[in-house]
Amino acid sequence: MRPVNDRTHGSRAVDPLVRALLSELDASGESLEGLAVRAGLGKDTIASWARARRVPNIGNMRAALGAVGLELVALRPSSVRQGMVVE
Repeated sequence: MRPVNDRTHGSRAVDPLVRALLSELDASGESLEGLAVRAGLGKDTIASWARARRVPNIGNMRAALGAVGLELVALRPSSVRQGMVVE
C-alpha cells in the first residue's frame, strides 16, 4: 500500500478524528492494513479516509479507534459542560 498524506486530498480536508487515528497509528509503527484487520475493516478503508476519499461512518470509526486504544466520547461544549463528561 502506498504512503498516505494525512493532511488533505485536493481541496477536501481529512477529518480531525482520522488525523487523530493516523497519529496514534504512526506512534505505534503499525501499518494501515494491520489496523484495518484488527478493526475488522476492509484493507483500503482507512487509507481512503486518510486520503479524504471517504468519510468514516461512526461504527467503523469506533472500531478503528478502539483498535489503537482510543474511545469515541461525546462531550458538551466546554462553555456548557463545566468539567463534566457525558457518557
